[in-house]
Amino acid sequence: MICKESWLLVLYASQQGNAKAIAEDLHEECSSHNIAATLYCISQLEKDPSILLSHNCTIFIAATTGDGEPPDTARKFWRSLYKRNTTAIAHSSSENKPQSVTTLQPLINEEQQNITDNLNSSSSSASQSSTETDEQLADKKILESNLSINAKDLTISSDNSKEIATTKSSSRVKESLSISAKFCSSVFSDLSALRYTVLGLGDTNYTNFCNFGKDLDERLHNLGAERFYPCGWADDGTGLEIVIEPWMEGIWSAVGAQLAAKKPEKKRSQKESTDYSTGDDNLPHKDTNYLQILEQPKADKVAIELTNVNKVKKADFADHFKSDPSINDDRKPIKFDNNNSAQNFDNSTKNDTRKDSHNESIVNEDLIDGIKQLKLSSVSRETFAFTIDNVWRDNHALLQLGLPIETKLTIPRINTYGSIEVQFYDSEFDSKDNRNQYQNGVPLPSADTELINSKILEFISLSKCEVGKEVKNALEVVLELNKDCEFKYQPGDTIGVLVHNNAEEVSMVLDVLGVTQPDRCCQLSKSPTAKKAVPVHLAHCSSLRELFTWCIDFRCVPKKAVLLHLYDCTTDPHERRCLQELISREGAEFYRTKILEARLSFFDLLTVFVSCRPKLSALLEILPRLLPRSYSLTSSPLAEKHRISFVFNLVVIPSSSNIFKQRHGLCTGELNRIYQDYLLRSSITSPQLRVYLRTSKTFRLPVDPSKPIILVGPGTGVAPLVGFLRHRQLALKQGQLILEQLGESWLFFGCRYSGLDELFSREIEEFKASGVLRHLHVCYSRDPKSEVRYVQHLISAESASLSQAIVCDDARVYVCGDAAGMAKDVHNAFSYILAQKLKSSQEGLKFITQMQKDKTYLQDVWT
Repeated sequence: MICKESWLLVLYASQQGNAKAIAEDLHEECSSHNIAATLYCISQLEKDPSILLSHNCTIFIAATTGDGEPPDTARKFWRSLYKRNTTAIAHSSSENKPQSVTTLQPLINEEQQNITDNLNSSSSSASQSSTETDEQLADKKILESNLSINAKDLTISSDNSKEIATTKSSSRVKESLSISAKFCSSVFSDLSALRYTVLGLGDTNYTNFCNFGKDLDERLHNLGAERFYPCGWADDGTGLEIVIEPWMEGIWSAVGAQLAAKKPEKKRSQKESTDYSTGDDNLPHKDTNYLQILEQPKADKVAIELTNVNKVKKADFADHFKSDPSINDDRKPIKFDNNNSAQNFDNSTKNDTRKDSHNESIVNEDLIDGIKQLKLSSVSRETFAFTIDNVWRDNHALLQLGLPIETKLTIPRINTYGSIEVQFYDSEFDSKDNRNQYQNGVPLPSADTELINSKILEFISLSKCEVGKEVKNALEVVLELNKDCEFKYQPGDTIGVLVHNNAEEVSMVLDVLGVTQPDRCCQLSKSPTAKKAVPVHLAHCSSLRELFTWCIDFRCVPKKAVLLHLYDCTTDPHERRCLQELISREGAEFYRTKILEARLSFFDLLTVFVSCRPKLSALLEILPRLLPRSYSLTSSPLAEKHRISFVFNLVVIPSSSNIFKQRHGLCTGELNRIYQDYLLRSSITSPQLRVYLRTSKTFRLPVDPSKPIILVGPGTGVAPLVGFLRHRQLALKQGQLILEQLGESWLFFGCRYSGLDELFSREIEEFKASGVLRHLHVCYSRDPKSEVRYVQHLISAESASLSQAIVCDDARVYVCGDAAGMAKDVHNAFSYILAQKLKSSQEGLKFITQMQKDKTYLQDVWT
């Protein structure tokens, strides 16, 4: 029986869908623990902030995006939360009170700047007026009153404010202020009644790991809220599940204790969901070692004991396996109804009662008793367009057992997927029908504009090839945007480029699923008994080929939920045992090394576990959304308004002992194909790309041009830095800047070989000759004549001048490129030179950390 009097609120702040998926799983599991819960996106608090205090306790699932920033859906909530005054809030224990939050202060400045930009219109009608109307002055006063965090941090100076261009602009400002005032209600003034915990998602390949989750925890604590359970910080770089699984197991006892200790102080309104929920109290601060929470009581689990290995003969074992009710024997290909009516594709999950939703997966122990006596199965994947080498497959790391047979394996509960029903019709789907409704019209991540059609005007080759030297072919792509589109950007901004899956790989995946007519029109709908809705990015009316081409990412590194489903749909005993190891707690290290570090994809797993026949409806649920690829702009808006450019080089994923067939990156592979056609002039019409401007706008030149800038960008990381220098050179030519106004500037660039992959070398020399760039330092990692190999060594060599510029002249540092290696090494180099300057390693690290919080040390990095 679910306790309707106690409420747990699950709030998620998601950028790419991971936080949302985890929140949905947690919300779904509440019923198995007799806990009623409510699930909301954190943006729901904009409409009704009182939701936060109308539950016994709250769980935040918080992702971090960009350079340590909150997801788009959480920005307004964070701004509102940050503005609350904490001086009147007192905690019972002053020793545990965290320091004030400053990391996301720039977001508040950004909000002020965005609204001020509406006031600072540069239209001709405004420039003709020399006085401001009473209404405009009133708007300014409201703006100053409502957007001021404190007099010190945010003030609107009349010297910096221009006249409002139009009444329409003024009304937009009023509307923004009205919404902001409503959202910044007194609900957030005192959160002493709030009991909460935070599960933060991040990636240690980036400097600001779980930054939003940690700052959210800190801010809530400062406002009087108390943690009922230690926060968890999950690392996508090593595997989110390593932290998430034990964190979610331990949380239920804490929630139960909170339920028993406290009843809701406020009754729910009729408008809110019929789901409910709850929490606990007085726990360590966010910096608590996560391992401490592993002492919490665990949820029920099943340990698979591998005993009596020689008890069953191989033949008996095979017979037992066939009769095991936990194995799905439905391996028949899809059959279509020849009539004009629709036919359900997969109803097998509707009546599937073999899983116990209250426990982890129930596996018959005898199933694996004879594994020691088995050799690898001779099952082959005949549905693939290419033949998989059995020798390659037999030696694949995923098929090598890493744990002794006697090892107990603890595996998570296997979810029963069946929320999506697929119906097919006789007619074929016309892809043109959905051309203007990409991914069902769902907003794209970090989108600041609508989708824009662009023409590829030209490719500019930036590197040269030489026999015996491995050089990546870097290309600059020049795009022409639609003339009627709105695309206001600054150097350093990024665009999203739409991508699609490789046609051959799509056909292979559909073959494995047994789909014989992938172009048939199909309709997706929610099962009547399902709790989850159909993922919003999947078009309800489409074809399977269209869905797997444009909407579903099967090139992703699979999460354990995907491996669990593969295990459930695999028939070969040895393959099942190997999958058990990968998904078990005891095999966490194998999952990290064999899957995450090897960067294997879901598609790769299909080439290894050839007896696996995944269910279509389940894959539609658990495989993530196919996301656009991001590229930094190299162009300047001072050149041509509707022409932009970016740089790429072809990403090649070579065949290896882990990957059977070489492939290219989705976006760079398609761009390279277009480039080859461009060289042959085989296309009469200009090829097109669909792009949009992204919201991340922190990687920008300082407003004050006299501030020194330090630019670090090896390889294609130099792209946005060239955009900076192009912009300044054009500003000088157009009279918008005077050379004497520019502060000192450094560019640290690295490549493999001198004269081969020195990107933009001629143009960079022109920047230096004109004075736009003062100091240029270049290194060559594979040139035997080069004394310095990497950019971090160049930085260390310029220690005195750089540390002086940073500490004394408030220099800005911009780092662009690889996050996993280069960015960390460069960060360490700057920490070192600052430590030398400040005579203390601790002070050096503290200084650069503060720079990151103040957004004067900026990174545009990728993995």
